Amino acid sequence: MHQTSNAEVPALTVGGNVNGNVITKGKGLNVGGNIAGNVTMNDGGDAFVGSVSGSLQNNANGNGSSSVIGDISGFVNTNGGNTTYGGNLTGTANANGGGTLSNQPVTAPFDPSTEASNAMNVLSQFSDQLSGADANSSYSINGGKVTFNAVGNDSGLAIFSITDAKSFFDNAFEFDFSMTNTQSILFNVFGGDNTVFDIKANFLASAATIYGSIFLWNFVDATVLNLASQFGGSILALNADVTNHNNIEGTLVAKNLTQYGEIHSQPLNFVPPTEVPVPAALPLFLSGLIGFFAMRRNRKKSL
Repeated sequence: MHQTSNAEVPALTVGGNVNGNVITKGKGLNVGGNIAGNVTMNDGGDAFVGSVSGSLQNNANGNGSSSVIGDISGFVNTNGGNTTYGGNLTGTANANGGGTLSNQPVTAPFDPSTEASNAMNVLSQFSDQLSGADANSSYSINGGKVTFNAVGNDSGLAIFSITDAKSFFDNAFEFDFSMTNTQSILFNVFGGDNTVFDIKANFLASAATIYGSIFLWNFVDATVLNLASQFGGSILALNADVTNHNNIEGTLVAKNLTQYGEIHSQPLNFVPPTEVPVPAALPLFLSGLIGFFAMRRNRKKSL
């Protein structure tokens, strides 16, 4: 996983375990469980981890430290910072560049599993409320090309409703966007009895990167999302197992993640409908935080 973040909160928060290869770009890490795979923190910051049986490489460079609450049976290295562990050391732990290695009790600033669970509950209610917003914009499909004709309301919000989503995505190969008075776009996606979606459409004219910060995709009832192409926009898919084979240009909140592409988190410039209360957890989501999911599976191929 390659994650970028401009948030002041940890760049990555995981309620459970981390498997596979994870690369963070953005300061900070908080993992409630065990790092069984390989985690590299390119921008350093403070790392708090339950235990490490795999490896944790924190490139703190004078701005951060690594703290393991339990045991280290794998490998932990902090470049330019301290390494502290509260349990047993049967593996290897280092602190390079003037840092110190110590064995003493460690307390994380917050419990990531509780934080993840609470945030998921709040964001689930937010997703339900968003799903009730009336559409004010429409789309057309011609030969596999979907043109979203976005027309913003008084707040500049355009809302699309995609029903029978499996058929929609099966027949969509390109996304194009026409915008009038539009500052942000909400896509409410409903699958009905079919909740497994294979999304392969290309975002034309670099729309994924240009407009990713103003798109919010609310997958109301999805259980599986397979993203074959670069995807533009932040994703609420709280009940879904997500696999991304290419980059996501936005924030992701999901049940599980199997990752082959990067996630380029960015602040979400999205203003909810006036009738939908802004939940307390939304500022974290808007800030670019990824990780209110239990990352039970995480695979990354070379990019």
